Amino acid sequence: MTETIINLVEEWGIWGVLLSLFIEGSAFPFIGTFFIVTVGFILDLSWFGIGGISLLGSFLYAVGSYLPYRTTCIYFQCLKRF
Repeated sequence: MTETIINLVEEWGIWGVLLSLFIEGSAFPFIGTFFIVTVGFILDLSWFGIGGISLLGSFLYAVGSYLPYRTTCIYFQCLKRF
């Protein structure tokens, strides 16, 4: 099990963290926090790397959370027509 997780982290790397932040922000049930903590523990990152990933991850989380918001707004505008 440990080898599988380490192989997955090495294979996906930082892109997996960013993808998990986007998916988690879009309101899908996903264990992104577990993945982020695991990757952060396994990968050896510098402070600049952590800061860059945090900024880009925050942006992707915000974009991901905008999608359900916009979908809901469109849905309720359609209901106002009837």
